[in-house]
Amino acid sequence: MNPIWWGVIAAFAWGTSDLISRITSRRLGPIGAMWGLSVSGLLSASVLLALYPALLPHALPAWIWLLGASLAAMLAPIIFFRGLSLGPMALVAPLAAAYPVWVLPIAMVEGFRPPPIAWLAMGLVALGAVVVARTAPHDPDEAISANPANKRAAIIAALLASLAFAATVIAGRGAAARVGSVLTLWSSRLGGSVLIALARPWRGRPAFATKRMWALLLLQALFDNAAFVSLYIGSQHGGAAMVSIASSAFMVVGVLLAAIFLKERPNVSCVAGAGAVFCGIALLAAVGP
Repeated sequence: MNPIWWGVIAAFAWGTSDLISRITSRRLGPIGAMWGLSVSGLLSASVLLALYPALLPHALPAWIWLLGASLAAMLAPIIFFRGLSLGPMALVAPLAAAYPVWVLPIAMVEGFRPPPIAWLAMGLVALGAVVVARTAPHDPDEAISANPANKRAAIIAALLASLAFAATVIAGRGAAARVGSVLTLWSSRLGGSVLIALARPWRGRPAFATKRMWALLLLQALFDNAAFVSLYIGSQHGGAAMVSIASSAFMVVGVLLAAIFLKERPNVSCVAGAGAVFCGIALLAAVGP
């Protein structure tokens, strides 16, 4: 399959995973939710590694790429979960989905020369992001929506998440090219499980003791792992920009699912802003490398 189709698979998997993370991040906290996702993701990634064994790298550059990919894959969701814990999906997802705008300059460094229409597309993404930030609906949780500072913090977290997701694409591409997609995913989950555990995120979170929560985390991990593997595979052979653009459609999936299951009701202006972001991304897909 070409990078676009790998990106589409990642978009559907991430959109579904994000719906679950909207629940887990508020019950476990952003760091706790990521630790639970890392542990459950490590279990499913270990099954993949057993089916498709891979050797650890010997060269130092490969270890550097692997470490960078692991850190990016750990930090980006934490920042995104932080945004989801403070604002609705209709606000956070479209802003975080703007990460292809960060990937394109990297492609330029590698030799891609975008036509003028690509700059127009990035402007459309920026305009849509501003509209979403200004018109997103109130959070269904009245305790959260009552404090205007939560919305501002959610916007900042979402924009930082977009930058971190771009780093995930670039670092993941470099690591997967050297050690394979499955080992890259497995090491990312292992790193998250060990490093986040140092903060003991389970303290004060009784939800960690329930089987229902772990079942939810395992389901989320299956979708999230599928998205990362698709992203790593599609990023190979110059496909990083394409797969990142296609996968950013996760915001459409996430917002629709949130409207159905979480009773979020984005207004017309917010939908138009999200649509502008999506159209800008689609335009980038048409003219990108």
